[in-house]
Amino acid sequence: MRKLAYYVAVTLDGYIAGPDGQYDFFPFGGEEAAAILADFPETMPTPAREPLGIADRAAQRFDTVIMGRATYDPGLKAGSPARTPTSSSTSSPVRSSAPIRR
Repeated sequence: MRKLAYYVAVTLDGYIAGPDGQYDFFPFGGEEAAAILADFPETMPTPAREPLGIADRAAQRFDTVIMGRATYDPGLKAGSPARTPTSSSTSSPVRSSAPIRR
């Protein structure tokens, strides 16, 4: 049987995003960023991997990402919802004709 790991950024009130869907209040820098990039490189969106110097880093812990529409849609709008080398799934149907990279 496979292990299930739950990895999420969440606020003290239990939400993953702000009231209007914003997520810019989560810090990403310094020691926190270094630890995330070292231990969880596969959690970074595909377009961010090269600028962060982790384009060639293999997945360390995760091989599948399950996310809600509010998490998936911003990446889709930016042109790259998928995280590489993982597969991505949403909790509801995707409402776009844009191709999904697998």
